[in-house]
Amino acid sequence: MNLAQHLAAHAARRWDDGSENLECLCGWIVDYEQVDFGMGSDVFVQEDAQHADHVADTWREARTVRSDTEVAQLGPGTILRDARGNSWRRGEGSWIGSSGGPAYDPVAPGWGGTLPFPALLVWSPDEDHAQLAGRKAAHSGYQLGHDGAYTCICGHPARTREEWDQHYAEVIG
Repeated sequence: MNLAQHLAAHAARRWDDGSENLECLCGWIVDYEQVDFGMGSDVFVQEDAQHADHVADTWREARTVRSDTEVAQLGPGTILRDARGNSWRRGEGSWIGSSGGPAYDPVAPGWGGTLPFPALLVWSPDEDHAQLAGRKAAHSGYQLGHDGAYTCICGHPARTREEWDQHYAEVIG
């Protein structure tokens, strides 16, 4: 699943029963025990922040690699970050680590180095264009608050349109 598909699967919606509760398309709902309903608190911002955390957590989980079997399925050029923070890049067969240690081959355990799990899929050549499309979709608009402040649809706050434009440029590159 690429980022655009992940974001589509985790889009937020409000219940139409009059309660205006926020839920994710995957079934996750806001933990209202964590929401401050006090005077001057912006409940919608708190709900959106919880949802943004949920989407980030589920994306990180989807990008987590936990076994040699999963690593073996990843194509040449893929980059992983292991549990120790080292980067690994797959060549045509084995993986070369940033730490300068021996190469790692998931189909020949015991040969060469080891990759400490869990690892995080940082980049895959198969996802390059999909990732960029997903980042664009996740930052393709903003909401204008009653106070005149802008909020990117990813949840990033900006006081002005110029700040939102700058945020978009930094994310898209």
